[in-house]
Amino acid sequence: MSILELLEQELATLQTAQHRDRAVVQQQANLIEQKDALLSEQSTTIRKQEEKLAAMQLEFNRLIKQLFDRRSERYLETRSN
Repeated sequence: MSILELLEQELATLQTAQHRDRAVVQQQANLIEQKDALLSEQSTTIRKQEEKLAAMQLEFNRLIKQLFDRRSERYLETRSN
């Protein structure tokens, strides 16, 4: 085999490896895009859940206050009688 043939064979091997590496890099880029989309989705879900929790906490606090206000009213009624 001549030097030229050896160099051509080496070039073909390197080009194949380069093609394979590019495919791997593209696949990794696609996976990163999918990860970013999933993180964005999860962030939105978390934000909505936090808003829902805050609303529930406000309602809970309102109901607790209402309950204690009624107890206070009853206590005052029994003291005045």
